Amino acid sequence: MSGLARAILAAAAVPDPVPVVLRETDGHAGASRSDPPMSCALLKSAAFRSLTKSAHLALARIVVGLTAGRSAITHRQFTLFGIARDSVTAAIMELETLGLVVVQRSDGPHPNVYALSQRFRDIASLAEAKRLRDTARHFGITRRRKIERATARDERARRLAQIKQMIGGSDAPALAVLDDVALAVLSMLVDAIAQQRGAVAVSFAYEEICDRLNVHRNRLAATLRVLSALGLITVERGRRRASRYKIAEEWRSIVSIEQAQIIAAEAATGRRAADRGRASRHDHGEAATA
Repeated sequence: MSGLARAILAAAAVPDPVPVVLRETDGHAGASRSDPPMSCALLKSAAFRSLTKSAHLALARIVVGLTAGRSAITHRQFTLFGIARDSVTAAIMELETLGLVVVQRSDGPHPNVYALSQRFRDIASLAEAKRLRDTARHFGITRRRKIERATARDERARRLAQIKQMIGGSDAPALAVLDDVALAVLSMLVDAIAQQRGAVAVSFAYEEICDRLNVHRNRLAATLRVLSALGLITVERGRRRASRYKIAEEWRSIVSIEQAQIIAAEAATGRRAADRGRASRHDHGEAATA
């Protein structure tokens, strides 16, 4: 028996001050059985033997929760148990498809409710279990990506609305060309200024912005260059580590998205139009000499 299987059995066998009967269902949350919760039949089953590491951990976390009388488990509780944040959805769908658990999904902020299932007995072979596992993980990953894309779209729209309300640029080309990191930085600065009534600028240390937004220093440097070049912010370098950031008005002089795209591209790479002009004149001079 593997170490993980022994750990699951040990978790299921932990004594409780109040006797707890883990719930095994026939596929419907709410129909309880009195069978042993982690039976040898489950541990020997093709479904259990085909599980990935993340699904093993998810099943162990569900058993631990049920042993303690808590069938509702949050996404964060799964991640604290050692499952990667982007693997939780696929792991749970894997357990559902293989008939090891039943999930009663909750609407809103409430966590899902989990129960053990006996449907894994219907899977006859390891090959069938692996096929179901791979299908479940594919749909689980696809579902997670759809959720992440929808969340990113909603967050981008929220940040744009907040910035437009602050600076009054409903159709500003400078805003239309910003990527998600630039929007996050600008939104953070706008929000910080708005929270300080009457303030026109806010001070941040470079490392503080990196930590808040989980952005690398090089990426933040390029983003600040873009925001400054587009006339959205001005940066006053402080004598110490903190710099002073102010919302600017020069973005109003940018009249088209194409112009904003050129300015942003040059700022991101550290180039300027003057540099390009000098390079172009140099090339023309060499061509004329030849």
